[in-house]
Amino acid sequence: MARRNWARLNSSQQRTIVNGFQRAKQSGVYDQLVQKHQLAMLGGPNDWHRLPIFLPVHRWFLKQLESAMGTEVAYWDWAAQPSLPSGLGGNGDPTQSWRVTTGPFATWVATIYDSSNGTFVQRQPPGLVRQFGAAANSLPTTADVTKVLSTTPYDSYAWDSYSAGFRALEEGGSGSPAPYFHNRVHEWVGGDMRTGTSPNDPVFWMHHANIDRIWAGWQKRYGVTTYAGPTGEGADDPMPLTNGATPRQMFPLPSYDQLP
Repeated sequence: MARRNWARLNSSQQRTIVNGFQRAKQSGVYDQLVQKHQLAMLGGPNDWHRLPIFLPVHRWFLKQLESAMGTEVAYWDWAAQPSLPSGLGGNGDPTQSWRVTTGPFATWVATIYDSSNGTFVQRQPPGLVRQFGAAANSLPTTADVTKVLSTTPYDSYAWDSYSAGFRALEEGGSGSPAPYFHNRVHEWVGGDMRTGTSPNDPVFWMHHANIDRIWAGWQKRYGVTTYAGPTGEGADDPMPLTNGATPRQMFPLPSYDQLP
């Protein structure tokens, strides 16, 4: 089945996806994935970000969640719908430290990283944290999507946040206004989405499904196997924290209801 636009799903279809999120959470796999993402944000040899592998490793990451959900995740097309879609809870309550008190995830207990000792703890009282617009006052636009899709090559030296090419622009290290594109959505949602444990919020996965959809649209234009990376991050080099998955294994396009 294809990954579909959350805004076009009926209430029964949305409930199926929410139930999948709940299933993954109850199994313990969801929190394990949150912890894995935090480890990938600490830099060093396990880093997933500001690198050519950013897109293939997050495609792998989405597949891990979907396996635990038992269904495909939906995507949030934030350029077409520049606000958080209904059915996912709303903004955080400023009187409760920006805890989300509405929607199906209001009672979720987030897994938080304690940098003082390198351990994970559960946030109490329960609740996700969102603070819309506090760190970025707008979401990427359809013009931004067009710009990103027209950018080549995939990546280039120095293979970092500011590399010339599609990957750095879609990730948002380069581009204007800063933070740009992928990074801008994290900043706009705020709260948990601004941390290394950002997958605590199911919005993370719907955002990354849209980022992956845009990469799939780019692949369709310029070649499914079009990729570039330095030694150690080539198409056949194992990506960290993935049990040996390579970028090439992630090249085939996932199914989407519509590509940009």
